[in-house]
Amino acid sequence: MGSCITFKVVHFITILLVVPVVGVFWGSWLGLSRSITSFSAETFLNIGHAMIANLALVMSILMPLAVLSTAVVLFLMYRQRASRLLRDTYRIPAPGDRDSHNSSYRSPYRQSD
Repeated sequence: MGSCITFKVVHFITILLVVPVVGVFWGSWLGLSRSITSFSAETFLNIGHAMIANLALVMSILMPLAVLSTAVVLFLMYRQRASRLLRDTYRIPAPGDRDSHNSSYRSPYRQSD
């Protein structure tokens, strides 16, 4: 149960970190792409330099945190899937299942009677 809560918390934090990163890239493109032809090259470069200067500190912190958090979520998902695969393969009851002490459970290594 604790690993499920940990996964949900880490997943939520990852979403909170990734959404602003995507928003910065997609929002900048969306905001400028429709009117790019109406700007002179000099004006467009000035806008781009101002955006880079304003976002440099924030994105240099936010992007690595988002990537690291995504890597943690992927690791937890892999570990969760691997343990579920092992449980399903060997028919091992999951911890906390009501039927975990069920007498009908038979080990795959036990000789049939």
